[in-house]
Amino acid sequence: MMNFNTAILAILFSISSQALATDKLEQWQFMGQGFRAEVDDALLIAEYPGSKGVMLVSPSVYQGTVKARFDILPLTPESVLVAMLATSDDVTGSGLTFPEGYDGNIGHLLGDVNAYFFAFHNAAHQRTPFVRRHPFTRGESNDLDFAESNVMTTQWHRVEVVFDKAGLLSMYIDGEEILNATDQHPLAGGKIIFRLRGTKSHAATALIRNVQISSR
Repeated sequence: MMNFNTAILAILFSISSQALATDKLEQWQFMGQGFRAEVDDALLIAEYPGSKGVMLVSPSVYQGTVKARFDILPLTPESVLVAMLATSDDVTGSGLTFPEGYDGNIGHLLGDVNAYFFAFHNAAHQRTPFVRRHPFTRGESNDLDFAESNVMTTQWHRVEVVFDKAGLLSMYIDGEEILNATDQHPLAGGKIIFRLRGTKSHAATALIRNVQISSR
């Protein structure tokens, strides 16, 4: 049986070399039990076994109307993907802090931060793509919108997530809108987070490239 590192290398060597761009993702803060590595100018993000989730946190705060576009390749069916916009300690979007020793667990992101939480490629968690506003209480059903089916597979996809200063929220996969909602009391802004989480038996891994972020 292959160990974890051998399995990751086998996946990487199966991916053809391409000219890619990471848009300075090496400057983003990496959090959680795992690692990141450049692969042909894309960025590999991976959990270690037993991880509670890994993520990249933008160094900048984005306010107003924010769009994040990126190409992403989930390397296993169990790799659940999340993009968080307007992530902040409070509704003003002034900044984002984490507790000392934070291990990437979802609990802090559920109850202690304000954010728009877009989940996708999430069939492994028995869900279709959805967007909701945090703070969020487990057991409550407060999705702002959800898709009827999962459209992503383990291949490259172009993803765009948007929040408008008027409260409009949307998500596009390969140019097709799959989520559309309105928050009547929109957040002012905050940082952007790309998060991965696997299952109890399978760690998450993904490649990301061509990240473009705009705000106005």
